[in-house]
Amino acid sequence: ERTPVDVALVPIGGHFTMDRHDAAVAAELIGAGTVIPIHYDTFPLVEQDAEAFKAEVESRTSSRVEILAPGESLTL
Repeated sequence: ERTPVDVALVPIGGHFTMDRHDAAVAAELIGAGTVIPIHYDTFPLVEQDAEAFKAEVESRTSSRVEILAPGESLTL
């Protein structure tokens, strides 16, 4: 509430962290300009649909979701 958040790294994997649905709610609460999903798709227990997460967040908020491939970087 006191300081706007520019970028939020949000775990979406589920099993050990929030799943993509809870992460979408968190993204809405945080209100960051950019949201980057993390901690997913590294093994079967944490497989998630990052594109569905992106669609949900972008339809509910003004945030932009950036999905990064392993090793990929993003310049802000």
